[in-house]
Parts: sequence; C-alpha cells; structure tokens
Amino acid sequence: MVNNFEKIKDLLRKNRDGFTLTEIAKRTRLSRNTARAYVERLIGEKKVNVRKVGPSKLITLKED
Repeated sequence: MVNNFEKIKDLLRKNRDGFTLTEIAKRTRLSRNTARAYVERLIGEKKVNVRKVGPSKLITLKED
C-alpha cells in the first residue's frame, strides 16, 4: 500500500502547477490537518516549494 507521503508526492508530480493544502487533502482523502502535517514534513525536508497566491499557499514538488 502506498503511504501518505507517496500519495502527496505522486499527486504533486502529476500536476506541476501545484495544489493548495485543501486540494491535496481532498484528492488524497486525508483530513486537512493530516495533509498539513505531511506537507510540513516535506517542507522541512526541502522536497516541496510553497508559494503564496492570494490568501492561499500553492504547494509544488521541487524539481530534482
């Protein structure tokens, strides 16, 4: 079974334009708080970029 980190990374790989945290939560079927915890860890590991777009933050996977 794919773990939640891989679900989020796969989602971000499929759409290079990125997603908001709410979109990530909906598409991965995780609660928003759980998705936020995983995204925060990915931010700490410097695997994603976060860009402010209006009131939201757009999360994209870093290019390797």
